[in-house]
Amino acid sequence: MNDELPARSTQLLDAVVAAKDGGTRRQGQDDMCAAVAAALSSGRHLLVEAPTGTGKSLAYLVPAVAYLHDREAHATEADADEDGDTATRVVISTATKALQEQLVDVDLPFVQEALGDELPFTFAMLKGRSNYVCRARLAPYDGSEGEAFVPADPDVAAVVEWAADTVTGDRAEAGNVSDEAWSHLSVGTDECPGMGGCDYGATCFAEAAKGRARAADVVVVNTHLYAAHLASGGNVLPAHAAGALEGAVTKSEINPIAIAMFLAFVGLTLFITKWAAGRTKSRADFYAAGGGITGFQNGLAIAGDYMSAASFLGISALVFGSGFDGLIYSIGFLVGWPIIMFLI
Repeated sequence: MNDELPARSTQLLDAVVAAKDGGTRRQGQDDMCAAVAAALSSGRHLLVEAPTGTGKSLAYLVPAVAYLHDREAHATEADADEDGDTATRVVISTATKALQEQLVDVDLPFVQEALGDELPFTFAMLKGRSNYVCRARLAPYDGSEGEAFVPADPDVAAVVEWAADTVTGDRAEAGNVSDEAWSHLSVGTDECPGMGGCDYGATCFAEAAKGRARAADVVVVNTHLYAAHLASGGNVLPAHAAGALEGAVTKSEINPIAIAMFLAFVGLTLFITKWAAGRTKSRADFYAAGGGITGFQNGLAIAGDYMSAASFLGISALVFGSGFDGLIYSIGFLVGWPIIMFLI
């Protein structure tokens, strides 16, 4: 652990904030910056919740860059993988593509300029494959395969025209394109044969974006792509030393209907139990209603009670999670349950 990284990161943050027009120091931002730096240097996880206006982006970008330089200074050949990559990069995952683009278009260029030659770094943005126009899908319309066909859909025609000049092939740069038109000229991971199996692999926009990510110090992705990376066992994104996930925290509002239903179920169960216990004086009374049920039958009855309790708890959770729709679902469940049991 580098004990100097938190203090150094805070100093760098002060310099970055000072370079911003109207920038002022904020205690919460300083505290978050030091905490992020300490977590990076120690290799532990950190969860931060901060209100809007704290300046969270700078509070994790600055220590991330400082950490990269510290890691590069101490990296050895033994740390490199089979491709010679020492994984001295940081991946930042955002909850939305809009925030992803804000980091790449606004925040990272500003930090890069503010830190200057003291801590130089590069950055790149990477999205899922379907966010890039596909060269193979463009081929029938751009003359790559001989005669160029004219798209009947004006939106498709607009994308074909834009694709002739684009450098990145990113849908975000194509303007207002309908989902239908874009799906006609893009492919998902399950549809793509891969760089080696495609005639246009050498000029593929998605592969070019992956190449820029491999060459960058800071890679900005969205949560869906990072989740796909984790699900694949780490085969989607380039090797990295640390990751930061940013996104708004949503809290479910208190649902009085769900609480009321839960309390009603519990109260009714306790009342019936107390009432039945008051009327049962002996073992004979206990078995009288069932006509002398067996232990196995009694066990099934107890299991049924547990199932009923679990069902009611599930209904309460459904109402809590889905609101009024959950109430409709639960009514349907309560009406259908006796019918299903009768049929069984």
